Amino acid sequence: MGKFDGVLLASDFDNTLLNTETARRTGAEVPEVSRRNWEALEYFMAGGGRFAIATGRALAAFIKFADQVPMNAPGIVCNGAALYDFQKGTGTGAPLRGRAVPQQFVPVEPSVHRGAGQRPRL
Repeated sequence: MGKFDGVLLASDFDNTLLNTETARRTGAEVPEVSRRNWEALEYFMAGGGRFAIATGRALAAFIKFADQVPMNAPGIVCNGAALYDFQKGTGTGAPLRGRAVPQQFVPVEPSVHRGAGQRPRL
């Protein structure tokens, strides 16, 4: 068992995991995830943790950055309206219906928040 078994961590992308504000304002390239953040996420995942992006961006607006973010859990896109497994290329949710995205459901087991200090089961 790893130190982070059973823990799911989700982070916003824009101006949380990395600063995209400068790129938005100036038209510059979006920077890469910092080495420190990348290493911290790799450490977390190596210890059994699951990491996902939770972004307000539409899938089409985020997918070009997906390979720049270490993830081992399906991401949340479209302000929570859809799930997308970037490793498998499958997703579910109303915003993805009728698109060129496969409609298979992502195998995600729901968990229930049990309050402060209690870890949910994944």
